[in-house]
Amino acid sequence: LMPATPSSGAVGLLLRCVKTSAYLTHLDLGGCKLGNDPRCSAIAGLAACTRLQRLVLSDNELGRNEGVASLRVALKGVAASLRHLDISSNHLCEKNVSILVRRIGQCSQLRGLDLSHNVVTDDHVQALAPIVSQCEHLRLSSTNIRGGCLAATLSGNHRLTFLDCSYTRVDAQGAEALALSLLTCHALRTLDISQRIDSVVTNLGSSLRTLEIHPRLEHLAAQGTQWTGPLVPSSALTSLDLSIPPRSAHLFRTFRKQSLLPTIAMASLTRLDLSYMTLAADDLHPLAVSLSSASSLVEVDISGCFPATAFHDSSRRFRALLTLLLSRFWHCPSLAVLRAAQNRCAVVDAIIACLAHLPRLHTLDLSEQDRFLSPRNRTVKNVAAALADAPHLSRLRLQGCWIDSEGVETLAEAIEARGTEGVQDGLELDLRGNWLTVSAVERLLGLLRAGLVRKVDLFVEASTKASILEVLVPGGIGDSPHLQFQYSWVTRAAE
Repeated sequence: LMPATPSSGAVGLLLRCVKTSAYLTHLDLGGCKLGNDPRCSAIAGLAACTRLQRLVLSDNELGRNEGVASLRVALKGVAASLRHLDISSNHLCEKNVSILVRRIGQCSQLRGLDLSHNVVTDDHVQALAPIVSQCEHLRLSSTNIRGGCLAATLSGNHRLTFLDCSYTRVDAQGAEALALSLLTCHALRTLDISQRIDSVVTNLGSSLRTLEIHPRLEHLAAQGTQWTGPLVPSSALTSLDLSIPPRSAHLFRTFRKQSLLPTIAMASLTRLDLSYMTLAADDLHPLAVSLSSASSLVEVDISGCFPATAFHDSSRRFRALLTLLLSRFWHCPSLAVLRAAQNRCAVVDAIIACLAHLPRLHTLDLSEQDRFLSPRNRTVKNVAAALADAPHLSRLRLQGCWIDSEGVETLAEAIEARGTEGVQDGLELDLRGNWLTVSAVERLLGLLRAGLVRKVDLFVEASTKASILEVLVPGGIGDSPHLQFQYSWVTRAAE
């Protein structure tokens, strides 16, 4: 059900539905705010769904009113059949979680549990030991666990395939115990150990190094974690996320150590995310060495790694290492997606120069160039000159790149030339954040009608709304259902 309020009649409708839904097996009520109902009668009514296997009640304000009591009633009715329960983001305090833990422990068939973004402690994990020890999918993100009890509970769990213990309060001792415990979880495929940018991250980085030898781990997310030496993941690892949340990038530069990025064995990796890590000179050489063996990489994100607003070493050594690093992308013949938003102009120019060596690249993101340090239309003109060397490019994002009508004209001419050379697939263009005039919009519509572009996202100024509507309405954009022209009216004050 879409999010709704009790006043809209959603609760009454739900009650009528569940009373006649004896065969209902999957129910997703996430975001419906059912806890706003003073009696929370709709939640208690779920006890009638005796065959329910999957129940999602995330973001429902269950910590308010009678939400916890009603959920206890519902869980009693579905305990025999329930296999997946999601009650994340419900503002449940420690007392409320304690009440629910006793009822959740009676769901003997439970294989998936999500308690994220609630006040969950080690005592709760210990009370749920019979359930956690047989879980296949476990999420405990943004809780108060410290790792020790979770490690003891998970030890020997041969069913666990997914574990999210990100943004918790795991300390050094808990991290060490958790690392050793996870080695006994032979079915583990996906692990998220991302942490906040503070002094604790070093403990995780050193303790969880044991996971390098985990035989079957395929996806590892470790945002905000600092490492102290080479990282040699198992041959099964295909996705590695060492990125930093954009809002924490400034904190990361404060807490980072002298040597941030480890040398990574990338022989089997297909996805690498290093966004907003603000790489320094000491990081470039190990990353360049790592990329030399990355023959299987399909997706790379280096957004914000070289921002114009951050301090960077401008020495000859730094420039030489940067050139070496970017040239390593030539050794990634399978690279299809490259995201490099919010980087300094020189880095963007070097990436564009690499397009001729990336024959399979289909998605390129060079958004958010600094308008004060980047000349007008610089990025779009360089991209236009390189389009002929990227025949498979199908998605181009140039959001906020200081493009005007002149830049659109240059890009349009390059796209038309690309079409005459036999490239049949139309481009998807994202030009939001560039304040385009009526003439630029008309030019883009011409490309849409000609089939050279199949989708355009852009912003136009509110003052030109009437003029652009005159352009859009008479001619339209053709009869093809695949052509999309999305636009929004904004003012310069909203910039």
